[in-house]
Amino acid sequence: MLNKKELERQIKLDIEERGCTVLEQRNNDELIVGYIINEFGSKEDKIIGVVAKDLSLRVNHQLINRAMKEPTIELGIILTPDKRYYIDMSTGMQIDTPKTFKNHSKYATSEEDIRRKIGYLIQSARRKHDTDITNYILTPIAIRAYFSENNNLNEWLNVDIDLYNRLVDEIKNKLKINGNMLQKIYNKDELEDTKKALEMLVPISIYYSRIIEDLIRKESVKQGLYISTQNMINVVSHFTKVLSINDSCIELGSGAGCLLREQDSDSNILKGIEINNDISDISKLLNLISGKGNIEITTTDVLNIEEIEKYGLTIVEPPLGMRVKNEQYTNNFVVARNSTMVNASDLFIEKAINITKDGGYIVAVVNDGLLFTKQSESIRKLITSKTTIKAIVGLP
Repeated sequence: MLNKKELERQIKLDIEERGCTVLEQRNNDELIVGYIINEFGSKEDKIIGVVAKDLSLRVNHQLINRAMKEPTIELGIILTPDKRYYIDMSTGMQIDTPKTFKNHSKYATSEEDIRRKIGYLIQSARRKHDTDITNYILTPIAIRAYFSENNNLNEWLNVDIDLYNRLVDEIKNKLKINGNMLQKIYNKDELEDTKKALEMLVPISIYYSRIIEDLIRKESVKQGLYISTQNMINVVSHFTKVLSINDSCIELGSGAGCLLREQDSDSNILKGIEINNDISDISKLLNLISGKGNIEITTTDVLNIEEIEKYGLTIVEPPLGMRVKNEQYTNNFVVARNSTMVNASDLFIEKAINITKDGGYIVAVVNDGLLFTKQSESIRKLITSKTTIKAIVGLP
């Protein structure tokens, strides 16, 4: 007689033959679940199976109760040592010809599924760690994306602690990550839970970067990091998409690279300039997990970059309200020549004007002072003499 473990293996094979992926059993659950990824990129449970000594009302009710909680379940399998039974879960009746199902994708790609799964991972991390939640969540997502990039994703579930930690160092070296935004792991059970949590999800998605951005906004007080609000990103992205520029793009003060990742083109050259090392590191990692390999991030002072190369679109998001001494800028910036102190945003905009192609566009986020105060008179004259103003949009 076959033992329970062998019978469960047979059910899993049956589920797979019917087009479903077997969901890992958790918390000693007797039920074995098979799911598909539907045409919307979401997971749908379709089959439930159970090993039993014999066919009974108790076993039938066990399947029906689960199917009532998951209305997408259509087929039940009961395997006894003597016989296999198929149940139509819409009626609870036995059938001789069980259904098969179609998987539309190997991985779940929907925002809802990704956010739900990563949400579980975040909750688990918060129970185990007091700090560095962002790093803890970002690291396995980055490693899995790196696997995918190198066509080794089928090895994800075989990763052990040594390989996981080696990959942390490998990614840091490849992307030139200087800080500690990737976190090594030393607990085997923790690693196994993390691998299983990500197993069904697509390895690369823009939704991952948006989740991490949200985490950083919530943790910003602890980490000393700042990321633009999602509303601001949506507004600026809308303008750049309406312009529909099929040309190279640069963002001055790119921060975590949120705006660059929202650009539609995968073929154009996209560059970000960011002075903060930690934010620059985050940007590089978020580009990796979003599949935005065409974005180049340079960690340097925007005001010191050369003006040899010109861009079709320049996005400017300067540090609002920041004023600097003019001494080191008077030789290269017109706006620095009339006052001992100058607004950093005025310098950023002059730099943007100088590196944007004739006929190109500049999208800038600035405060109202640039339009009205005497301090910004020089930059207003520069704007009106060297550019054509297409729109000025006031934000609440």
